[in-house]
Amino acid sequence: FGFRVHNEAARFDNVKVVIDGVKEPRLSANFETENPFDGGQIVDIDGNKKLLVDASSEYFAFEKQEAAEPLDLHYSYAADFQIAHDNMGLIFAAKDSRNFFMWAINTTGSSRPYLRRHIFINGSATGVADIPLPAGFTADSLKSAEHRLVIRVEDGKVITSLDGATVDSYTDAAGQLTLGDF
Repeated sequence: FGFRVHNEAARFDNVKVVIDGVKEPRLSANFETENPFDGGQIVDIDGNKKLLVDASSEYFAFEKQEAAEPLDLHYSYAADFQIAHDNMGLIFAAKDSRNFFMWAINTTGSSRPYLRRHIFINGSATGVADIPLPAGFTADSLKSAEHRLVIRVEDGKVITSLDGATVDSYTDAAGQLTLGDF
């Protein structure tokens, strides 16, 4: 699990990965005392600690653990974010630095912000799709306030919600999903 930025910046907070049926979260970070990722910096925004990711094509990772088998998965990856420049992405279901899923919120290149699905296989983005966000989300609103993105994985299906509203549902027919430990 991680973050990716490419010539942009975003701030993250309250990151949590929960596996169904497991009491303790696999990952939980509010950045008040530490950063469990191998990049980014903790900054103070109005008295609250956030993880600032501001770079060009960097991947931020949590320690690798044993992955679950594809298509037998139930977990949620949630993070509060605020886009500082143009876009931000959450990395999940990573097998390594060349094979992973990345769902990005984009505010450039279209009259309306959108969710862009990326599935990287051997370093190449495949299955890229752009899903327009509901009308209430604007580039200005995504940059001026914090939002909650939740990626829910259930047996090969990825359900994405933004501020509680479902914005996308994707089925991994190719069986690429894993628990991801990148």
